[in-house]
Amino acid sequence: MTAYYIRKKTSTGSTQLIGTYGNADAARAEMLQLRYQAADNELSHTLSPCGRRLVCANDDTSSLRITYELRETLTGEGADRAFRRFCLNRDSFALAMLKYRNFDGFFVSGQNSGTQWVKWMMSHALAHHYNVTPPRYFDNKSSNDIIGHPRHPQLYPQIPHIVSTHSVAPYVLGSKLVRKLFPLPHYALLVRDIRPFLISHYEKWRFKYKVSFSQYIAGDPQANAYYGDVWWYIRFLNRWGDVASRYPAETFVTRYEDVQKNRAQALRGIFSHFGIALSDEALQAGAHIGAKDVMAAYKDPTVIEDSLRPDGRGDAAFTAADEALLDGILDRHLKHDFGYRYFSQPRGFQG
Repeated sequence: MTAYYIRKKTSTGSTQLIGTYGNADAARAEMLQLRYQAADNELSHTLSPCGRRLVCANDDTSSLRITYELRETLTGEGADRAFRRFCLNRDSFALAMLKYRNFDGFFVSGQNSGTQWVKWMMSHALAHHYNVTPPRYFDNKSSNDIIGHPRHPQLYPQIPHIVSTHSVAPYVLGSKLVRKLFPLPHYALLVRDIRPFLISHYEKWRFKYKVSFSQYIAGDPQANAYYGDVWWYIRFLNRWGDVASRYPAETFVTRYEDVQKNRAQALRGIFSHFGIALSDEALQAGAHIGAKDVMAAYKDPTVIEDSLRPDGRGDAAFTAADEALLDGILDRHLKHDFGYRYFSQPRGFQG
């Protein structure tokens, strides 16, 4: 299930995934295409004999340097070892969650777990209660007008300041000493069953991931080949499961599937956890605008991506071999199943 990927790195330190490919020949063909593009743009360039590294530079701008690297994903025991090293390194030193603290509520969600949907409903409930203008569209920058990234300025200072992120909790977020030194906001966590997450994410990015669904299921434990995969979600659930287990009063968990069953009740739970009392009318307004047929009227016509793909719609589907591969990865690495019953016995935090 090995896949091949190309990443671009500039002299400024920025990185970008160019694409992920199902075989080495397709990846090498893309490297040659990148070389032709460099020549067309009159950049000096050097392609390594093995065809895995392309370095481009602008002779007129000595500071400009672009490097393309072709690599392959790890599988088997090598993948397991790489994932453990990656988690130890990334979750020890990625401390942005400590930097962003002074908020009335922190909404944390897994990728492709209904983030836009729930934020949209929360934003409209707040807008209704506090009589401010709600976001115009759910799928463009205006969706962050009321609940945005921690870096975004607060548009309406008169309402509670709630922010949103996909960030994984670093190890220090579970430290009692750290929490004493750095008072943290309450967290509301949104999670989803891993299987539909994988289908949703693959369908969204399959134009970038030129691999089979089975190859995507195997994933990349070093987080280079995909924007999100099973390894990313395991890491997300493991770290936030540890935090929720240790600090249940400060960490409220909502499952995507529970939001589907009762949108208004899910909103009430999140806002109550943040200590924000909204009227029933506001909660119902938020729940109403979260119906898919209603949301369709608030899709930005300039955004091509379809964020309202019906559940289960798409070509991706699990084979028996895919299920076995996924079950093996989860069994070896997932500490908290959040009540999804991936195993014969409950494991870790249940919610």
